[in-house]
Amino acid sequence: MKNIEPQNPETLPQLISPKHLAEILDIPVDTIYKWRQLNKGPRSVKIGERLIRYRIADVEKWLEILNIEPQTIAQRMLLLRRHS
Repeated sequence: MKNIEPQNPETLPQLISPKHLAEILDIPVDTIYKWRQLNKGPRSVKIGERLIRYRIADVEKWLEILNIEPQTIAQRMLLLRRHS
């Protein structure tokens, strides 16, 4: 059996919940779920059967593509990074 080395937590992608993403963007969480169903919004990650998460890097890329980076969203992203 192959030994699996634990990965450095700093190299793992930081994941946020749909609720946290909604808080960052200041929109209803239902909008996040609707975007996911319509293949809009940032790319999501499904963990197991039901758990949905978003990589912070994917959210940042998505915002750049849309040319949406008002100061308030950038500040919220920084706060989120500090709390994760």
